[in-house]
Amino acid sequence: MSNAARDGKPRPADDPTSPRSGPLRGMRVLSIDNYFAGNYGPQLLAMHGAEVIKIEQPGSGDPLRTDAPYLDATNKAYAHGVVRLMRDKSSLALDVRSEAGRQVFYRLVKEADVFWTNLRPTAAARLGIGPDILQALNAELVYASVSGFGLPSDVPAQFGDEPAFDIIIQALTGLMSRNADPDGTPAYSGLAVADQATSLFAAFGVMMALYARDRGDAAAVVDVAMVDSMLAFNEKTFTLFSMDGVVRPPRISATNSPFGAYRGQDGYVVIGVGGAILWERFCRAIGRTDLHERADLDTGIKRVAVENTIIRPAVEQWLAAYTVEEAGRILLEHQVPASPILDVDHPRLRAQGALRGVTAELELPDDRSLTIVQSPVRLSTQQVPKPGRPHDLGEDSDAVLRDWLKMDDDELRRLRDQGIIG
Repeated sequence: MSNAARDGKPRPADDPTSPRSGPLRGMRVLSIDNYFAGNYGPQLLAMHGAEVIKIEQPGSGDPLRTDAPYLDATNKAYAHGVVRLMRDKSSLALDVRSEAGRQVFYRLVKEADVFWTNLRPTAAARLGIGPDILQALNAELVYASVSGFGLPSDVPAQFGDEPAFDIIIQALTGLMSRNADPDGTPAYSGLAVADQATSLFAAFGVMMALYARDRGDAAAVVDVAMVDSMLAFNEKTFTLFSMDGVVRPPRISATNSPFGAYRGQDGYVVIGVGGAILWERFCRAIGRTDLHERADLDTGIKRVAVENTIIRPAVEQWLAAYTVEEAGRILLEHQVPASPILDVDHPRLRAQGALRGVTAELELPDDRSLTIVQSPVRLSTQQVPKPGRPHDLGEDSDAVLRDWLKMDDDELRRLRDQGIIG
């Protein structure tokens, strides 16, 4: 809930008929962010009703604005990062590196509920926008920091304040080792899991901090590190290593088998046998009750140890007699989790996304449109949101400063002439 709303002064965003009619309506978020990890969390908040003001450097903006490919390649318009990650936000072009711009920013901070940034902590401190400074200006401000290795502390760290891109964090936390090729070469999955998950955890932290604040607790600093988030994602293999000192082999389940993709007559089938009950069902489904009777295969751990010598050969021998569709049907009839492998171009997957509203058509100016992915969270009190378009760099500068700070035309003109806003 915004500061003004708690003071009993509703804003237009509190109107359920307004575009910001989701459950977070009235929440005001300032963000100085870039790339995937910085942009994703604020966009989720915006999809559910928060007013998110993305502050960008005049003339350049977020680096993703000029990162190909573009929907309109001829005019270099609608870069993929813009349409994916900058929707439903307002763009304020403000030079916070200048003293005058920083003073405008400080005035905005006093009106905000949340400040969100993925600037490196040392960079935020140099700019004068660290948590101590901003919370001194606004004691009710929740400060959210998304960083590679966390905010500085008195405890000696293993990693410093170096740049932390997604692939670096996956390399440091065992995820690339878990995805190593058969020859042992660590491999990147191609999914920016560290960026996305860290931003999700930070959004969750923001909501916890706001809930606690509105119950009377002090406004928190939400400190979410990418390395911490990926340790959380890799918690199973980390904990198992703590138990027995064994680093699990890559690309297979640490505790279950058969569990993965197996070659069939015309493609691959994914099979997920987790636990003793499913192992018995699976053996009956493929007509190999002899496997179920073997004491050396009676636990998932034992089967993992012989995945490539016993389990996979037995599974693929059975699959060779069936098409993927036939094998999947037999396994499902025996209540064994199984599925074909689909990609993003498959009609069934695209139809399911549209049915749930997690994918939607984003209508852009000049009659362009494309299918994008929305928030996967559904609330019974919120209609499936219609995606808002991404705003141009600085498109909302005047509107935001008029609304939040009541600036008049003369002050806006003066700031623009000085290059403070764009």
